[in-house]
This record gives sequence, C-alpha cells and structure tokens, in this order.
Amino acid sequence: MQIISSALVTSCGIGKCALIDSIYSGKLTHRAFSSRPTTKKPLMFPSFYEGAQYCPLPSSFYQKANSARDVFFNLFDEIFSQLKSNTPGEFDYSKMGMIFCSTKGATEDYLGIAAQKFADPIHSVLDSYLTAREMNFAKSICISNACSSSHVGIFLANKWLLRDEAEEVVVISSDLIGSFVASGFNSLKALGTTPIRPFDGKRDGLLLGEACAAVVFGKNRGPLNTSIGIKISKVGFITDPGATIRPNAEGESLYQLIKNHGMDIGVDAIIAHGTSTPANDLSEAKAYERLFPENNIPITASKWCIGHTMGASGLIDLILAMDSIESGRLFPISTLKERDPNINSLVINETLSAEFNNILVSSLGFGGIAAAFNVISEN
Repeated sequence: MQIISSALVTSCGIGKCALIDSIYSGKLTHRAFSSRPTTKKPLMFPSFYEGAQYCPLPSSFYQKANSARDVFFNLFDEIFSQLKSNTPGEFDYSKMGMIFCSTKGATEDYLGIAAQKFADPIHSVLDSYLTAREMNFAKSICISNACSSSHVGIFLANKWLLRDEAEEVVVISSDLIGSFVASGFNSLKALGTTPIRPFDGKRDGLLLGEACAAVVFGKNRGPLNTSIGIKISKVGFITDPGATIRPNAEGESLYQLIKNHGMDIGVDAIIAHGTSTPANDLSEAKAYERLFPENNIPITASKWCIGHTMGASGLIDLILAMDSIESGRLFPISTLKERDPNINSLVINETLSAEFNNILVSSLGFGGIAAAFNVISEN
C-alpha cells in the first residue's frame, strides 16, 4: 500500500517540519493546564487536572470554537489544505474512501445531555464535516479502537484498496483532551507528574496530547517531493481479553502479532508506543527482547515530545518513520536519562544516523488491542 502524502498538526505547530524540528532538537511542548486557550465548557478539564501538564494544539484552532466539533472542523480544514498542497494532481472524492479514527471524538460535547439527545460523538463529527464541505467520498467510516485507532484505520484502508473499493483512501486521526479522557486516564493512575520519559527507570506515567494527522494511501499515484517510494508492507492487530486496561507483563499479544505476521523480518528500527507508564514500556520491551534477542534493533518513541495523542499517535509515528527512511536518521528519546534496569532493549537517547529501509511501528490500546505495521522503502 503506497503512501502518497501526509498532513499534520501537533503541539509542536502546524505541518511536519514543526514536529521534525522539535523532536530532533529535544524540545518539550507540554504546558500547564492553566494555559489552555479556551474556556468553553465542553472542553474544560476536571478540577483534579488543574495545574497538571499536557501538550495542547496551537491556540488558533480554538478561536471562535464553541464545542469540540468546532475544533475538529478547524483541524480538518487545515489538514485538507495541507493534503491538497502535498498531493500530486487533484482529489476525486467520488473514487476515494475516507476513514476517521478517534478514541472518543467529540464526547465532551455531550456530557450532561439527556440520553435521548445523545449522538454518536465520532460519526457526528465526520458526517457533519463532509456535508458542510460538500465532500462526496465514495465511502466513509469511523473507527474507535482506543490508542490503536490509527493502526486499525490503516488496516481497513489496505482492505479497501485490495478489494478495489476505492482508488485512494484518506485516513485522518485526531483526539482532543477534555474531562472525559482526562478522568479516564486519571482513574487508572496513568497520568504522570514529570515530563514523559519512555523506558526510563524513573518514569511515572504519561502526559496527554492533542493532534490531528492524515495520510493518503493508494496504489497508482506517485508520491510528491521525494525520490524514495515508501509504503506499508504489513499491518495487523490482535486483541487480548485478559489485558483490557493494562498490557500483558511479558508483551505476549504484541509478540504474537509481530511474529505471526512476519513483521520482525528485516526490521532496521522500531518506533514504540512508549507511553512512559511502568506497565506499557516494560510490556513492550519484553516483546521486543523476545523478537530480537540480540537487542541490536534501535528503539525510539515520540510521546516524550508531543504527549500521548491517543487515536492520532499511530499516524504521527508513521509520518516520523517516513522521515527517518528519507533522511537516514532516527530521532531520540531526549528525556531518557537512565534506562530501566529491567529493560535490555536498545533504546536510544541520541540521534542515530544510518540507512533505514524497514521501520516497525507498534501500538497498545485499552480493550486489550495490540497493533503494528511495517513502513518500508520501495527502493
């Protein structure tokens, strides 16, 4: 499945370059809750989050926004503007598919509303946006598979292309931070009090982040502004009913997924889920140590820079993997100071320069899902 173009908004700013510059320079983008650029009720945090840290979108996306749906509209307008600039030729929506991936969509818009007035908080965003912008895609759907939503969206896009149900597919992923999701992570004691430090011995939890990412997938149209063809070679996911709110300590489901799909073959580097929670990082590391017992595959993660962006995290890591293949460098975990003594994997905290042709991107999500895909160079 060929990658044609991409678009991105993160706490680093607008566009891929803003993220690349931040993640290689060691820039942290977290801010105190009090700096949130809106006071609109649906987007407010619960009182326990006052003074905590998170990684917000640029404030411009909250201007004139009265709801979470309004913020999504602002984000989607920016994303489609980038895609049209980054994609060769024109979009023919009548031959394209559209997949919106989100952990919880605009759930905050419906908190406190009577049940009979409640609408699907994800489909309502996509459907109203496509109607308002008169985008008549051949087919569209929403996916919510927790923090692995992007991975499952990529999986479905591949199915649509293989079945000729669409000539190209836009996968767009986004999540905002509000009371619903903050309360959920807090109830699981997953929120940290310090900067995110994936795989560090002193890590104490995650920081939440906001983002919107999109990738256009296809089979026939060439990529723009690069001589390197990049594609998804394998993608899959698995569920573990015994690990609904925390992963298996030995990383069993992630190990089985990668091994059974042959995703470990020829891997040059890994972009891990790396949430900085004690359970997640150890589980991932155990899976990688079983897959690569020589511990010679470099591993990194992006959440230390932009926070845990939930449903958007997979597409963001895909965009970063594409950049590593094109540029010949792998970004570090700049906040990693002392690796957890229980982790033997080759986790990097300095930029690594090398030729990368096959990067594994993994994810673990609530509900027991584990997902992964390979990003490869076609050359």
